[in-house]
Amino acid sequence: MCNTREKKMAFQTVLEIPFQQATGGPSPRGRAGRPAGGAASSGPATSPAEPPARPARRRKADGDARGARTRKWRRTDSSRFPFSPAHARPGTRTTRRGRRTASYAERDASAGVSLRAVAAVGSSAEEGMRCFWPRVRVRRAGPAPIIPYVGTISEQLEPGTLIVLRGHVPSDSDRFQVDLQCGSSVKPRADAAFHFNPRFRRANCIVCNTLKNEKWGREEITYDMPFSKEKSFEIVIMVLKDKFQVAVNGKHTLIYAHRISLEKIDTLGIYGKVIIHSVGFSFSSDLRSSQASTLEWTKISEENVQKSGMSQFTLPFVARLNSSMGPGRTVVVKGEVNTNAKGFAVDLLSGKSRDIALHLNPRLNVKAFVRNSFLQESWGEEERNITCFPFSPGMYFEMIIYCDVREFKVAVNGVHSLEYRHRFKDLSHIDTLEIDGDIHLLEVRSW
Repeated sequence: MCNTREKKMAFQTVLEIPFQQATGGPSPRGRAGRPAGGAASSGPATSPAEPPARPARRRKADGDARGARTRKWRRTDSSRFPFSPAHARPGTRTTRRGRRTASYAERDASAGVSLRAVAAVGSSAEEGMRCFWPRVRVRRAGPAPIIPYVGTISEQLEPGTLIVLRGHVPSDSDRFQVDLQCGSSVKPRADAAFHFNPRFRRANCIVCNTLKNEKWGREEITYDMPFSKEKSFEIVIMVLKDKFQVAVNGKHTLIYAHRISLEKIDTLGIYGKVIIHSVGFSFSSDLRSSQASTLEWTKISEENVQKSGMSQFTLPFVARLNSSMGPGRTVVVKGEVNTNAKGFAVDLLSGKSRDIALHLNPRLNVKAFVRNSFLQESWGEEERNITCFPFSPGMYFEMIIYCDVREFKVAVNGVHSLEYRHRFKDLSHIDTLEIDGDIHLLEVRSW
């Protein structure tokens, strides 16, 4: 049985597992978590056999008083998927000879298991703390695809569907593309509702377009390039009611408005010089069923809710939490940033004293994520330091506020953003949520 020892390292865990060869001899020396170097192959990736990796039980070696030795390997956090060599998929372990064994995340996903994505947090390597993200069922679309890849999407795309692609850009890549198509016809060529095309030749950029009746429309070009040659990537395409929203390596990248209705999209195509390790889908039906058992609605005043087909809240929004704040409590705010937004605010406060324990104020006009507290009728010192500003005009977001014993932890669209140490110490008196600013507020939950 594995003995797990967690070290304080952000985004990764070192596991020490007893190992002994079947012959009873000592194990190879060295750390198997450091894969053999070498440039990635530019050819299409194949899916080698990956038997489940089970460490051998500790047993006494004949004539060896030292017993079984141990070896260590490094297993990355499955929710973050940091960069790795092409032959070492995130969550896998690699031997000294470069032989790759099955990853825990891949084995679970291929079996259709609901995974809880745990977002690693911490502002430095010395702080490896964690906050929780709601359960999301991710379905892998078979083994690693061979490029060019054309596959049927198993369910209808609806708002809330996620498409996740993980792969690697080879050193000689000049371009690759991901297309959401209406069929797989070659002649005449099938319509492409969303053409996502990173290009590395000349100016690095991402070109998005739509192919309709074998004619390309107007190109939309993004010059903030998140891809690099010889680097791994994770692309998350979120399907929304009127647009696609794309994030690469946890960072918001672009928005593309629908030009063809979602009902016509039934095929995923991947072409060009790229290595794809896995393709996964999280359909909106899976998300609804997984959240129903874990989330509770907040008690919301009727005057804050518009009676429409979709729940949308008027601003300013004021609501009392269904339970006062404390360690382990979580608040989720879902919304859409206005296209001309300057900023918005999310406040957690004491309804009795009106002290603001946590003031979150993203300011899009200056790209600053301001945090503060309003105690005893005066503002404290602002905190602004942040690695990456997570908001953009027009984007959909899900903000999670997690209350820990010493601090609040905030994640945006599944990626940790910041921590804020408690200045208002009596957490049980924090019972009110206020939201205002340049957003469309879609949903508020707490548990």
